[in-house]
Amino acid sequence: MSNTENNFLQSVKLEYEKHMDEEIGDTRSRDNVEHRAALSNSLRPYATTIELGKMWGRDHSTIVHYRREHLPLIQWSPQYRFKYGVALASAQSVAEKMDVDPLYRSDVQLEKQLEQLDDIIDWVSEMRTKVQQKLAESESRP
Repeated sequence: MSNTENNFLQSVKLEYEKHMDEEIGDTRSRDNVEHRAALSNSLRPYATTIELGKMWGRDHSTIVHYRREHLPLIQWSPQYRFKYGVALASAQSVAEKMDVDPLYRSDVQLEKQLEQLDDIIDWVSEMRTKVQQKLAESESRP
């Protein structure tokens, strides 16, 4: 991993930790694993699984596992959805500041990526509606 890539990944991690107001630990607690998965999945367009694994001191297969678990976590874990949103915003912010572009991967079909993004947007929209409804219900109670 080049120095620039390492600086970018570490800068995104620091930005994320600043927004979350906590440092990502090295333990296997659910909270730490979700932090690492959210950040790794948000950085996937910018780095290889090997580079991301090195960032956490883990093997690339851990990053592959995070990717496989991403959609179920998006669907079922409100905490993960929040972490992933912060991770995406952190990655985008640092990428703009450092003028870093996503990697081009010929093995990833753009149509498939678009389809997955549409699914995520649909799920997040549905979840947002449910949260708004619960908030409205709780505000209408005496």
